[in-house]
Formats: sequence, C-alpha cells, structure tokens
Amino acid sequence: MSRWLIPSGGDARWALVNSGLLLALAVAFVGFFQIAKHNPAFHHANPFYDDPYDAAASLATVLAALVALGRTLRDAAATDGRVARSQLTAASVIGIAVYCDLVALITHPGTWLPTRYGLLLAAVTVLVGVTCAYVGGRVVRKMRSRPTVSARSYAWLGALAAVGAAMLLIYPRSVRDGSTAGALGAIVDGDLVLLVLTRCVVLTFAPIENSTSRRYFWPWIVALGLIVGFGFSLLERSAEGGQKPIATVLYTVAWCFGITLGYGLLALPLGMYRTLAAAPNRHGGESTNTPASRE
Repeated sequence: MSRWLIPSGGDARWALVNSGLLLALAVAFVGFFQIAKHNPAFHHANPFYDDPYDAAASLATVLAALVALGRTLRDAAATDGRVARSQLTAASVIGIAVYCDLVALITHPGTWLPTRYGLLLAAVTVLVGVTCAYVGGRVVRKMRSRPTVSARSYAWLGALAAVGAAMLLIYPRSVRDGSTAGALGAIVDGDLVLLVLTRCVVLTFAPIENSTSRRYFWPWIVALGLIVGFGFSLLERSAEGGQKPIATVLYTVAWCFGITLGYGLLALPLGMYRTLAAAPNRHGGESTNTPASRE
C-alpha cells in the first residue's frame, strides 16, 4: 500500500473525527442541493439549476454520500489509518461540484444578485466550498511524508479547472433544450467535468506509487448504477406527476453512466479494486493472476 494513504502516527481517533466531518459535510451538501433545487424561493434565484451544472451536483451528492458512508467510515476503523485518499476524494468531489456552482454564480450574476435568497444561496455555496477546502487540507497536512506539489502541478490543475469551466459555459442552451440527445449531452458534460477534476486533484495531492495488476468490479458497479438510476427516475416521475417510459429509461441510463464513469475514474484513488499478487506456479516461476487482498 502506498505510504501516502497513512496519516502520521496511525491516529485512528483523528481519522474517525475527520470521517465524521466528511459525513456531516456530505449530508449538509445533499440538503443544500435539494433546497436550492426544489424550494421555490431559492429555485428562482438559482443559476445552477439546469444541466450541466445540475448534473455535476446531482452526481456529487450520490458519490459524496457513498464515499463518506462507505469508504471513509470503514477505513477509519482500521488500525493503520488507511483513510487519506478516500477522505480526500470525498472532500474533492463536493468541492468540485461547488466549483461548478461558482462558475454559474460568476457568469450569471443577474439571476441571484438582486435577491436576498440569491445572496444567501451564494453565501452558502462559498461556505460549503471553504469547508471542503478545510477538510481536504486537514487530510493533506496529516499525511505521512507528504508529496511536494510543484508549481507546475498547480498550474496544470488551474488549466484543467479553466477547461472544465469552459466546458460548462459553452454547452449551448439551444442544444440542451432542443432534443433528447442534447439533454443527455449536457448530463455527460457535467459528469465529465466533475469526475476528471476530482481524480486529478486527488492524485496530485495523494499520488499512487505502486503499479500492481488490479481486478475491478465492473458488473457490480453497472448493476448498482442501474438500481440507483431506476430509483431516482421513480422519484423524478412522482415529483413531476408522471413520466413517459422512454424518459424513465433514459434517466436510468444517464445515472448508470455517471456512476460507472465515476467508478472508472475514482476506483484507483479509492482503492476499490482487488490486487492481483504474484504467486509461485508449478514450474517454480511466478503467476500474476492470483487475487490478493485490497490495498
């Protein structure tokens, strides 16, 4: 296992406290997202209500909750404190979603600036972003033998953030609203920005050093994506008072795509795979297809 995963001293209590902060942050972000999207007063002052901004935030709520409830709390109980990358991923996925929201706030000031609800929405967005940075910073500062992040790496992250903002801004509203394919493209656009930036942030501050063979759990992830997608499609159908069957199918597929893509890009930072360790074969050599424990 990479040494970047271990907080200094193996402080299990520290890991548990930080996991609790992440869980509270994930719950707060989900609540904030739901209020901003569905409360009429905030809805009219919300510049990130539509895709691709909404797609990024929607996926972030699910991923943040899954990571905070699953990986971080499970790893926090480990005696070696294998939590840093999982915790950094949970904080980053919420932070990048907030970044997408800030892009909408900065580029559409006329939507939120004239109203008190809009100002409150902007203030809460900034507060959530600052909290993400604080929790993520706690993880990075606590890691044993922290990697040195060069100015070039920061410049690279800045360039990627600029590209992500451009992808959000240049997606034409007419294309999004003009066809089903355009609406699905807006969802893919938001998902890509969220997940690519999250992966880059995590691997910049907590790089992976080993290069072992890995086995991933694709069938289980696709099944999870279909189940989650179908569940959300039913919720959307009940909220809107009915939905065509084709819309339910497309909504389910869109969610499945987001979760599967999220696993593809974040499985490595989260350690959600099984390592294939070398094992002796009958000729005295080594075989590389023996499953070993997860890193």
